Amino acid sequence: MERKDVLNLARHVYGAQDRRVEELTNMFATAADDIINLLARFVADKANWNAKAPRADVQKLMNDIAQLAVQASVNDRPFVDQTFRDERIQTNGDLAKLQTNVIIVKLALNQADTLRYDIHRTDQLAQDVAANNGKLPKSNDTGGHYTRERSAVAIDKVVQQHAAENGWQGGSADARVHKEKAALMRKLDDRVDTILKNGQKPQDFADEIKNDLSASKSRAERILRTETAGQMSRNLVQDFSSRGVKKYMIESALTATTCQECEDLDGKVYSMDEAEEGVTLPPFHPNCKCTIIEVHDEEFHTDFSQMPSDYGGALFDTSNM
Repeated sequence: MERKDVLNLARHVYGAQDRRVEELTNMFATAADDIINLLARFVADKANWNAKAPRADVQKLMNDIAQLAVQASVNDRPFVDQTFRDERIQTNGDLAKLQTNVIIVKLALNQADTLRYDIHRTDQLAQDVAANNGKLPKSNDTGGHYTRERSAVAIDKVVQQHAAENGWQGGSADARVHKEKAALMRKLDDRVDTILKNGQKPQDFADEIKNDLSASKSRAERILRTETAGQMSRNLVQDFSSRGVKKYMIESALTATTCQECEDLDGKVYSMDEAEEGVTLPPFHPNCKCTIIEVHDEEFHTDFSQMPSDYGGALFDTSNM
């Protein structure tokens, strides 16, 4: 695959990431508004947060949870089950927290679906490239400027530092989504307790809820970008290996947000058997937009072992010296 085709593939993949991030932004903003409105209604009703929850409301919540379990994918069903399996709804406070959790679980399922779609799309793009002799339609995305102007000054400790400090590896993408949302629900449980106990008004807690969801959205964005970049790297490694390519080179997308380490990695060459995600293969850190291109060995060597012993004798006859 020619360099320009790999970079075109990268622009397709990373351009799609930006569109998926917009979708995530809308999802998280909607979830924040839903939680704020939910808690505002509880506060407005002036119900005792420790009083017994209305039976009809409890039944509706149970129906909502059952519907979530039915709609969830096979990968997400254990997360839904673990979230609600041992919960007991007795008080208004319990009801408010679990209704909040339902909103977050719905958000997690939508986030996971978006991530799976993006990874599937990356796979499909790789298949399209393979079926079309390494070509893709030209991307209209101009956000990433890939360059060869920088010299290969990166050293191994840079990527080692990236892997150690960012720690994005480990566990499946689904597991990371579920773990992050479980932590968010625990945080919101504490916040709901405080809101209901103190009878806070929406203007007192709205910003806190939005900040919680905004931080979660940023983590979701990192997961999406990192997983998609990782999938693209794996596809490229598979393609290079199948065609007998021995080496690859790091290409860094130089944008306003590109880190210094990734700029320095631009031009670093590795053998295919050295390929290891996060260490010698992109992504090196969350939100990484580096990619790889194949390198052909164009060095020429003279095999002096096969040279005749009298080579050059006609030109340098020393017999009469």
